[in-house]
Amino acid sequence: MKARRLGVERHEGNAMRIAASGACPGGLTGGTAGRTLRAAFPQMTCAQCGGETAEDASLCAACAPRPGSSRAPTAEGLDATPAGPAQHAAALTASHFAPGQPFGDRYTIVEEVGSGGMGHVYKAIDRKLGKTVALKLVRPLAAGQGLARERFRRELSLAQAVTHPNVCRVHDLGEVDGALYISMEFVEGQTLDDLIQSMGHLSPKQTAALGRQVCAGLQAIHERGIVHRDLKPGNVMVDRSGHAIVMDFGLAYHQGRDRLTGAGSVLGTLAYLSPEQARGRTTDHRSDLYALGLILFEMLTGRRPPGDGGSAPLALREPGERCPPPGRLVSGVPAALDTVVLRCLEREPERRFPSAADLELALASVATGLSSGVAPLPRLLSGPLDLVRGPRSRGIGLAMALVLVLAGAWIWRSRTTKPPPPGTPRPVIAVLPLDNVNKDAADERWGVGVADSLITHLASLPAVTVVSRSATLEQRGRPTRAVARDLGATYLVNGGVQRAGHQLHVTLNLVRPDDTLAWGREYEGTVEDPFSINRRAAEDLSQALQLTLTEADRERLTRQPTTSGEAYDAYSRGRARLERPDVPGNVTAAIETLEEAIQHDPRFALAHAALGEAHWTRYQETKDETAVARARDEITEALRLDPDQPLTRFALARLYQGTGHADEAIEEIHRVLVLQPGNDDAHRVLGDILLKRGRSEEALAELRKAVDLRPNYPENQRILGRAHYDLGQYADAVRFFTRVTELQPDNSRGYQMLGAAYQASGDKVRAVQSYEKANAIRPDPKAYAGIGIIHYAQGRFEEAVPALEESVRLDPNNAQQLRYLGDTYRHLGQPAKARDSYLRAVGVCESLLRINPADAQALSLLALFEAKLGRAAEARRHVASAMDLRPNDPNVLYRKAVVHIVAGENAEGMSALEAALKNGFSPALARQDNDLSPLRALPAYRVVLPDRP
Repeated sequence: MKARRLGVERHEGNAMRIAASGACPGGLTGGTAGRTLRAAFPQMTCAQCGGETAEDASLCAACAPRPGSSRAPTAEGLDATPAGPAQHAAALTASHFAPGQPFGDRYTIVEEVGSGGMGHVYKAIDRKLGKTVALKLVRPLAAGQGLARERFRRELSLAQAVTHPNVCRVHDLGEVDGALYISMEFVEGQTLDDLIQSMGHLSPKQTAALGRQVCAGLQAIHERGIVHRDLKPGNVMVDRSGHAIVMDFGLAYHQGRDRLTGAGSVLGTLAYLSPEQARGRTTDHRSDLYALGLILFEMLTGRRPPGDGGSAPLALREPGERCPPPGRLVSGVPAALDTVVLRCLEREPERRFPSAADLELALASVATGLSSGVAPLPRLLSGPLDLVRGPRSRGIGLAMALVLVLAGAWIWRSRTTKPPPPGTPRPVIAVLPLDNVNKDAADERWGVGVADSLITHLASLPAVTVVSRSATLEQRGRPTRAVARDLGATYLVNGGVQRAGHQLHVTLNLVRPDDTLAWGREYEGTVEDPFSINRRAAEDLSQALQLTLTEADRERLTRQPTTSGEAYDAYSRGRARLERPDVPGNVTAAIETLEEAIQHDPRFALAHAALGEAHWTRYQETKDETAVARARDEITEALRLDPDQPLTRFALARLYQGTGHADEAIEEIHRVLVLQPGNDDAHRVLGDILLKRGRSEEALAELRKAVDLRPNYPENQRILGRAHYDLGQYADAVRFFTRVTELQPDNSRGYQMLGAAYQASGDKVRAVQSYEKANAIRPDPKAYAGIGIIHYAQGRFEEAVPALEESVRLDPNNAQQLRYLGDTYRHLGQPAKARDSYLRAVGVCESLLRINPADAQALSLLALFEAKLGRAAEARRHVASAMDLRPNDPNVLYRKAVVHIVAGENAEGMSALEAALKNGFSPALARQDNDLSPLRALPAYRVVLPDRP
């Protein structure tokens, strides 16, 4: 039967299945090719049972088919057969499972879709999961072989380590009546091998599209340290929608772990081996890239490289024998695509692409040229091939290659919208919730659905910056100018929705910040088909914004998120409830409604993403850790269904950030930025995470990008100013905080932070002026604290008390404010009040540490208060823990100095103070701190903190 499931394919070319009897395809037993083969494989391993083979054979005598026997389809990866002839014969006579027959207590067999010497592959129903799966079975006697069992278990463990839409999902490993099985994703489609056979060869556009998907799957595999080792057209499935899926981890291994084959052993499919693999040498991810190059060549030409019809595979040809470019064999292949393929097929691994991500980027560049009709210049992809002649050209080529490598380090799937020309401001769009004209709560969902659809569609286009959904929720009903100012938007989208029976009437407006209308349109539709309105609105709005869209962009804009009207209705109702989490019961109702949407359409990616968001909201309210797991599962499922949706990836990044998984958050944000480089939220959050991890230069670069993308958004300016403040760069902090006050002159926080920057730089007069402006707008606890600390530093303790007490009244859980209040009481001779303030501060720190035990700021503050309370041992222990976490943090170092000084250890205190100042602590703040008084007579103090003229 024709192979159409789970890597089931024709037997030809399967994993090293070449008989010693002469059944080897092409007869690689004599001549140059035969000598090369024998030299390359002095001692080969049987691909099925692991035993030793003859000099030029790939299967042992027990496993090799008889001469002249037909080769039936085989289940890929079931390649460890019984060791002896008797066992082999017994395995071949094992009974099959009939349609409708139960397999264990969990599965029901639907049909057999493939078989081989080791077992069968069945389509089955998993009654526990309620879905169709593929069961890969090993026959009982074969399952008894240790090597077979271990390879099967390894296939499960390696495959389960990867979750990606271009990699086959594996569910379970088990055993029923001695039959070992793996349950995995059932793919409706055909192998890439069958696709090539049926079409003769693929077009360059088809090749680039499928090749990019395989790259995405390989990148996910390689990021987990896994090397596939048997990549070939038969191990790539293409489903009915043209989606490519990498299959079969039977020969894969994890770099750094023990392999099941010894040194010099060779496993894989002969025609798709890399040169290093063919000679039994160490392999890494670049061997898979060589195999993918062979596949790309075959897709383009319909022939295996080098395309001359010879018997020897490319890897076993003489080193000087080069593969011709595919374009020499088939017309219409662009030179850039030839370059990509030939770079994959370099004999030396270091001359190939560094990663699957880089190869995907190169194919994306080719695809863009194919879409636009302009072939990209080969030199951008030349790298080690040195196709550009001349020293200056080589320099340019290498520089551009480096740019491509850096840009592609986190490629998931490249976007193809043409960016605006250099110097052209990128439009910043804020889609506001649409008004519900009828004021009927049941109709709220229609306006939410249209706005949500516009945000989702626009967010998929790199040429615009889209304000996040959460940032627009609080803006409903406010004046246009104020909304545009606070969001840093160049355009607002607003309007209304009115339902009359089954009819929907939607009005959309594109409004400038000065409240003038740039564009407007009305739409008519029905509640049964809201997608038509969403689709037309997205297309029209893109035209109104004068965005240059590619064919791929237009396809995404017109793509329906679901084919189920019931699912979309439930989704819209759930999203409407989720937008008002402050209403009691709304989050629970949103979860129930979104689950209803998924029941109607389990492949509705946006519903899974919204359900994940709802569970995360529940966690933030209840701290129920099971909600975090549910949130992660739903968002991951949404990404499996639609890996190109940047909003969903950003939601996963924020989830990782909120649960302390900074590395995972960074990884996801990089993927967001590949998909949507204009996402200023992603740059800002990435910068904040990097800053907390001590990577200050990278952090500042990301924060500057956020400002460049949305320069009039106060939050971007504020976060960048705060980063400079934390790094001790107070002049820069003043500059950015001043900009915040210019953008939002009615925002007290901007003036408070500006006051803090002035205070840290030693300008007390401007600091007090800024603090007083903040309090005039709205009483600000930190502004009052700043005024109190300035009075404290000047020895005006009685004036400091009212300001510090007001700061604590406004914010009773701020440990820093409690510290200065306690210090002021101590200087006024009120030890009981001082002790009470310190004890309250200890409680605040301990509460923070119960939530996050790795909070270095809370640990160092706790140590400071313990020192002031006379608990020297605890103080030393806690400040040491803080130093372990953040050894170069200026605030942690400064508090370490105070801990030692209070304990009478002035030499240690002086050393810590020097380190704090070296790492950016404010000299002005240090001069103001009376805790440093014991050091001021030391010569070293006068060196690091000389009296100012």
